[in-house]
Parts: sequence; C-alpha cells; structure tokens
Amino acid sequence: REDDIAFLDIDATEVLRDAVYALRSGEDLFVKKLIRRPDGSLVVRGINPAYDDEATLPKADEEVRVLGRVVGSLRRI
Repeated sequence: REDDIAFLDIDATEVLRDAVYALRSGEDLFVKKLIRRPDGSLVVRGINPAYDDEATLPKADEEVRVLGRVVGSLRRI
C-alpha cells in the first residue's frame, strides 16, 4: 500500500534471485517483484493483484536502478 514502510537490504542491489525489490526510475519509486531470466534480463511484475502490470528489462537498463531487496514491511492501521 502507498503508506506502508518497506525495509530494504541495500546491499542487495544485484538481482541474484526472484524477490521483491525497491526500484528507482527517474524521480519515481516502485516496489516490484523481479524475476531473473537465464539470459540476464529481468521480468518486472507488480505485487498488487489489482494491477496486471508486467514488463521485461534488458540486462543493462540505466534508467531503472535497484535500490535494494525488500526484507520486511510495516503497515499503518
């Protein structure tokens, strides 16, 4: 959710396994599931089932930067 707080492992900026990561593209921040393909490209999948968004990034995409792997979250109630 928009107001949730995500805890990141900022040492995990290289996608070595399928997991949820925080990403930056320009001024925008995203939390998405990244799936590494054998050719090194990444499948970007939304974690909110209400949205059917998916994209594929080539191996080196300088417009999208991985900030870290999400290791936990805190939801406001």
